[in-house]
Amino acid sequence: MDDELSHLKDETLRKFSNPNNPIKNPERPIDEKIIKDILKNGSDIVDDDEDIDDRPKLEIFAHKMYKYLEVLAHYIFALCSILLAIFIIYYTNFFYNLYFNEKVDKLYEIFSGIFFFMVIIIICYISFYLPLKGKTEEEIDKEMDDIIPYCTLIAILGILSLIISIWDVYYIYSIPIVFIILWAFIMTANFAPRGILGNIIFFLWIILLFLSPKFIEGKGHTYY
Repeated sequence: MDDELSHLKDETLRKFSNPNNPIKNPERPIDEKIIKDILKNGSDIVDDDEDIDDRPKLEIFAHKMYKYLEVLAHYIFALCSILLAIFIIYYTNFFYNLYFNEKVDKLYEIFSGIFFFMVIIIICYISFYLPLKGKTEEEIDKEMDDIIPYCTLIAILGILSLIISIWDVYYIYSIPIVFIILWAFIMTANFAPRGILGNIIFFLWIILLFLSPKFIEGKGHTYY
């Protein structure tokens, strides 16, 4: 590894000695500590005033590599979250029990349904109504800033109501089950295109969740 870094350092210095090289700052040699720091946390220990395009090519490559790996890690995390939620839904047949299990507290289930329906209405308003009305992205963002606090409060009430409603079915497991499913549902947005088409795909996920008992046999392996 040390031999490779030394070779890359010598190669970069050789290129910097070329008068036709477009790099504006050929004097500074490669510092292994800088490369390691970039690959570790995306930052480096040199002055921020120095333009990244003026740095040694290996440092530029390290910056790009870190950004690519950061994006890749984000998508892998989102995909793992979705796969985990799919496994939980299949293993527990969650929505079947939510619909038909006699132990579900119907009162809190109704409250939960009302709160989540309100959230869906707000999402439809932001995702479809405002763009179709001709609102610009800046105007939509402004309205979102005003609506999000209320939407967050409604969503929290919906989550608490849902957990209470299924508590007698899954007990303490109700908390991670609900949060993993909801988190994975949010993560699906990473794989949908932007705009109205992406919003339509997002709502298709909701429909698939509600219809999941049609594709799962039995009452669920954690059914009490």
